[in-house]
Amino acid sequence: MFSRLKRKIKNLIKTAILNSIDEKDVYQILNSRGLDNEQTAVLYNPYGIHSYPVKNSLVTLLNLNGKETSKIGLCWNPKSRPEGLKEGEIYFHNEKTESHIYIKDNGDIVAEAPGTKTSKITLTQSGSVEIDSDSLSVTGDLTVEGTSTLGGIVFGTHKHPPGTFQDGEASPITGQSGDPV
Repeated sequence: MFSRLKRKIKNLIKTAILNSIDEKDVYQILNSRGLDNEQTAVLYNPYGIHSYPVKNSLVTLLNLNGKETSKIGLCWNPKSRPEGLKEGEIYFHNEKTESHIYIKDNGDIVAEAPGTKTSKITLTQSGSVEIDSDSLSVTGDLTVEGTSTLGGIVFGTHKHPPGTFQDGEASPITGQSGDPV
């Protein structure tokens, strides 16, 4: 009786190496190789976090209720873990591109897409996006599509009085001019 119980306990947790993931169902099915054979399991991700682990990641296999037929897998890759994190810090990253979001212990949030010049960070919102800060710095070119308002002046429709700006001469803005350029 104790040997059967010992075998069940020993069979609850196993480790393996990820071979591939099958995404044909609502679940991601891990195909992995353990010490003794091929293993399949449902990939378990914490609520709200979804991933597609890279091949050769480590897999911790858990047999729910001690049953080989009811298995989940947790994937991780200690080689890709960032070094130097402080207590309470969180670091989400893409191992292949090195893009990441880093929430630091001092409250700073760093989002980087360091891949190539074509890498970008996209923020999409159907309503408005508000930045409330003492200052805002932009390095590089800035392209604005749509109406832009700065200090109460609406760019794209703002007009200057005729003759107030001439080549090489700076003049105050005092009224209306022709159509904006």
